[in-house]
Amino acid sequence: MMKKMIFISLVLLSGLQLSAQMGWNGVVAHRGGIYNDPAIPENSIAALKKSIELGCYAAEIDVHLTKDLVPVVFHDHEYNGMHVEKVTYNDLKGIRLSNGEPIPTLDQYLKVVMNDPKIRLWIDLKRSQLEPERNVLLAQYVAQVIQQNFAEKRAEIIAPMFDAMIRIKQIAPQVKLYYIGVDKTPGTLRNLGFDGVNLSYKRFDKEYSITETIAAGLYVGAYVIDDPVEMEKQIKNGVHFITTNKPEVLIQVIEKLKKKL
Repeated sequence: MMKKMIFISLVLLSGLQLSAQMGWNGVVAHRGGIYNDPAIPENSIAALKKSIELGCYAAEIDVHLTKDLVPVVFHDHEYNGMHVEKVTYNDLKGIRLSNGEPIPTLDQYLKVVMNDPKIRLWIDLKRSQLEPERNVLLAQYVAQVIQQNFAEKRAEIIAPMFDAMIRIKQIAPQVKLYYIGVDKTPGTLRNLGFDGVNLSYKRFDKEYSITETIAAGLYVGAYVIDDPVEMEKQIKNGVHFITTNKPEVLIQVIEKLKKKL
């Protein structure tokens, strides 16, 4: 029992030290970064460029599969009476975001990512509302678009659909996978080649162990945190990534921790 307590303390201490070191960057901009600015709407190319400007580790986006099998970057399943999975990409082209941009494809997003030397793309695979088979189909086409853009080391997948994650691993094994779920142990995920978990920060207190996940050699992501006090708490708990609507606030929290070194 004493050895276990010492081990947990060391893991938490290493997490704090990591968070405070120069160069640590676990800032993931939620939906590209929601800034309450109509000129930078969620999941837009403009939001991605803002995340790049801020120096975020990654921009997180939501991806659906259209009727004609095009992965598009959009959060909701429906817009103005159109269900994204039931219409073609050509049908969606007429929709304009608040800044005038059309709904982007994943391919368009990745081309911007690959023009920057650092930013990564966290792709949230959205669960199909039509049939479960489309979850695997979405993963297949996402993996293909990643490969077409030679983005295997710049695109990272988060999703709660375990079968879809396995499909990504089959097609593009270099792509990092962070599972959104608590039904698989850290050891199981490690043995299957997953890279970590990405969970609501509230779940770590009761449903999943940060220390056991780190001990298994996996990364830990927590979402969605906008409160600076909670950000600091989770960094001290050892999480490697925080998804936030307020990346600028998280950057300030990291700078504050660095000064405490």
